[in-house]
Amino acid sequence: NYSQRLDDSQGRSAWQRTMDDDSSYMYNWNFIQELMQDMRSARQTQDPLQALAVLQQCTRKNVGGMMSEDMFSYLNTGEPKDIVEEFIEEVVTTLRWVTEDAIATPPPQMVDVVQNNNMHGNTSTHSPPVSDCGDTIDDRSLLGTPTVATTATTSPRTTLQNKQDQEKKYELDL
Repeated sequence: NYSQRLDDSQGRSAWQRTMDDDSSYMYNWNFIQELMQDMRSARQTQDPLQALAVLQQCTRKNVGGMMSEDMFSYLNTGEPKDIVEEFIEEVVTTLRWVTEDAIATPPPQMVDVVQNNNMHGNTSTHSPPVSDCGDTIDDRSLLGTPTVATTATTSPRTTLQNKQDQEKKYELDL
């Protein structure tokens, strides 16, 4: 393509492969390399919590300065430095790994609910779990915040309608 040939003829392609040039002071390449190493390490040690902690740092706005406009405007092709592409590949690989791990491993709370239901002869995983006091627990409790579902919820409209019904009944009694 023409833009690639222009970059080659102007000697700009070498910029893409290096991290030590006139523009390197604007970027924190050491930090980017540490993040990539941490993502690899988390996957190798099968530690999804470490991977999530590293991914949280990776998704910050303009991490390491690498999302600056200059990064994508130096080459005529619009491509960034190779380390940026490598970093993005590591983030995508780690995100996929964490997602696959999460799908393959149900949360401990859900395992407890299924085991509890099976112990009591209920093999359906769709029935709501029951708390110690006999109340039905809604699904949000599986996420770590126990909440008790209420069956008698009244909206302001229902309350108003009930009040009007009572007034009509009172008028009829008179």
